[in-house]
Amino acid sequence: MHPWHDIVKSPSKTFAVAAGSWCGGILIGVYATVFFLAPLPEAVLIGVAALGGAVAVAMTDRRARVAAVCLALAGSGALWGSTSVRAPVSPGVREVVGEIRSEPEMRAHGIRVMVDDVLVLLPLDEAVQYGDTVSFTCELEPPQPIETFRYDLHLSGRGVSAVCTAPHDVWVQPAKGNPIAVLLFAKEQITGRLRALVPEPHATFLAGVLFGGGDALPVELRDDFARTGTAHILAASGFNVSIFSLTLLGMLMEAPIGRRRAIVGAFILVALYVLIAGAGPAVVRAGLMAAALMLGKAIQRPPFAWNILLLAVAVMLAQNPLVLLDVGFQLSVAATAAIMLFAQPLSRLFAFLPSMFEIREAFAGSLAAAVITAPILVWHFGSISLLAPLVNLLVLPLIAPLLWLTVVLLVVSVFSVPVAMVVALIPWAASSFMLHVVHWYAAVPMVSVELARAQEVGALLAALLVFGLIVWAPRLVAARARS
Repeated sequence: MHPWHDIVKSPSKTFAVAAGSWCGGILIGVYATVFFLAPLPEAVLIGVAALGGAVAVAMTDRRARVAAVCLALAGSGALWGSTSVRAPVSPGVREVVGEIRSEPEMRAHGIRVMVDDVLVLLPLDEAVQYGDTVSFTCELEPPQPIETFRYDLHLSGRGVSAVCTAPHDVWVQPAKGNPIAVLLFAKEQITGRLRALVPEPHATFLAGVLFGGGDALPVELRDDFARTGTAHILAASGFNVSIFSLTLLGMLMEAPIGRRRAIVGAFILVALYVLIAGAGPAVVRAGLMAAALMLGKAIQRPPFAWNILLLAVAVMLAQNPLVLLDVGFQLSVAATAAIMLFAQPLSRLFAFLPSMFEIREAFAGSLAAAVITAPILVWHFGSISLLAPLVNLLVLPLIAPLLWLTVVLLVVSVFSVPVAMVVALIPWAASSFMLHVVHWYAAVPMVSVELARAQEVGALLAALLVFGLIVWAPRLVAARARS
């Protein structure tokens, strides 16, 4: 039987091809426009989409109709992606009035926030929160690359079209009753509770493991994580939410509450986790990826799970095609796909690890995500850690237990602070071990190699991974069929 005939007979495969056509069209439209510095011809793309739609309506053969629908989706996706790319902002002094649309980040020289589509560094003496209305005058500049990292594309993926580093005439009108601001305040209170129970930098590290993000850590420590290839532990790119959801669902599925209640309970708790973490774009995106991961694990139907992942990606691209340029989005999708595809086989390979608290499965998923996301990190940041596999082998098995120990610590602190001070010794000891391991290996000469042609190396690593996947995929499918 012809492969295309097999695809169109299956609703699941038909949806996958249709969603892939939409996403692929957006990818072509965005990247062609960005790298060729000119939008694709709209008339041609409209013609392609219209042709596909007309053929789909006219044809009666299912195979031809599905092909035409995919053509229409690819054409309309390319049109949507190309027209979403904005022209660079012309430098100049302008007055900006808008709402804060990001969590305020404390930096050494100011408070970094996103006001509409402008990334601005406000003075440290300004008390601001999410949703506040801000007015200032500043010389706006378009985002620029930082060495090998295309920081400009990364910011474009987050909706930033201009940067302001020295605003003046700043005026702030506080927001009232903004739900996101309330959630971020709750997150700040939780982080403050950790600082009261555990000394620094361990409190900030535990907050980073729990919520994602390590900007508050000392610069030297962040560099150590980057040099040892463990920065993904702190990134709000889906890693933390994926591990949280993976271990949570595993524990609930083993509890005597029934499969359906376990799935519903896991979804509710992950939703609460996303809300408490601030419900920012990166966290919400990670929540959607985690939902796809949990649903696939719960129903034990990999094709349907892949459709959920494709649907989540298609919806996000429909809302903002430029999210393709965001490193966090790329890491989220790659890490989720890696966990869905390789976590189970790798967990069998590491059968010597304990299964308590889902340590084995969390480590397998973490390792799969670290390997699959390596080409993306090399492409964007221009370096590769030679000891990353060894350091990850030592550190990753502790992430899931440390996350849950931190949750237990916070719960205990609500009822008794003295008891919580005793409980805090356990996550404090684990954090000390992990930070010392990262620091020790970061001091090893040549632990990280700067690559002169990072993008070419990243593309080569990606090609090798794809080749390995093509070779290994039939064995993986056969193993799943036997199990």
